[in-house]
Amino acid sequence: MITRAQEPYSIFEQVQRDGAHRTPLEGVSVFRISEAQQKSPMLYEVGVTFVLSGRKAGVFNNARFEYGPDQGLLVATPYPIACEAFCSPQAPLRGIHIRLDLAQLRTLLDEMDALPAQATAKADDLGVSTFPMTPQIRSALDRLAAILGEPSHCHMLGASLLREIFYWILHTQAGSNLRAFATRDTTSNRLMKAVEHINHHYAERIQIEDLAHLSGMSVSAFHRAFKKTVSDAPLQYIKKVRLTKAKALIVRHGESAGQAGLKVGYDSAAQFSREFKRFFGVSPRDASQLSYQDFE
Repeated sequence: MITRAQEPYSIFEQVQRDGAHRTPLEGVSVFRISEAQQKSPMLYEVGVTFVLSGRKAGVFNNARFEYGPDQGLLVATPYPIACEAFCSPQAPLRGIHIRLDLAQLRTLLDEMDALPAQATAKADDLGVSTFPMTPQIRSALDRLAAILGEPSHCHMLGASLLREIFYWILHTQAGSNLRAFATRDTTSNRLMKAVEHINHHYAERIQIEDLAHLSGMSVSAFHRAFKKTVSDAPLQYIKKVRLTKAKALIVRHGESAGQAGLKVGYDSAAQFSREFKRFFGVSPRDASQLSYQDFE
């Protein structure tokens, strides 16, 4: 476990502020949290997260999961997950987030003969998967973390190390979720077009008919598949995305509650305030007490 007194990775010596920080390697961020966080919804971006010190826990689809130095987390669809962090100023949480690269994953899968039998997740499931930190993943991750503070090392070695990490994740129980994300013709991959549209156009008026068309489904089939795969009905998911984006505007960027509500697509300030409090447990005016983390 990493401690402040013995930091083996130069990238974390450079990161003294809490929050997410970009690295010289495209698609890879490091993050630091020094204050314990109570359970609160946060928007997890598509990617793999490794916690090197400290622990995090979350609830997805009514199931609780934990991850830390012994487990990684795969998120195959952007989703607001109620999560909490276990750490302190003396023992901060440190971790690495790797964005999923669709082209890279497809190339890797094309070169692999087959996935192992122990990958048990259903191929049409998106969502959240934890996986064990196997010796192979740990070795590759340690080597990745060791170069993140040096741009020249990232340029020369980064892509091959990311490829190695994803190769070994494909050999865990999260492998089928990762494969489904990268496969063109699965239901989950078709739904991802709708999910991406929501996350890019959440401030606009979104019609369910348009989302169904993007996914190549009828409206009724889209509703059923979206609910099964993402665990929320489409309108509920849109609402959660808007509220988590509004939280970011208020907590991270200092926007007023009124400005934040308008920017994420709410016409009624009263409705925005009511739904924000129901989702986060505090009013938008008190949102500064909420924690916030992203991987932009």
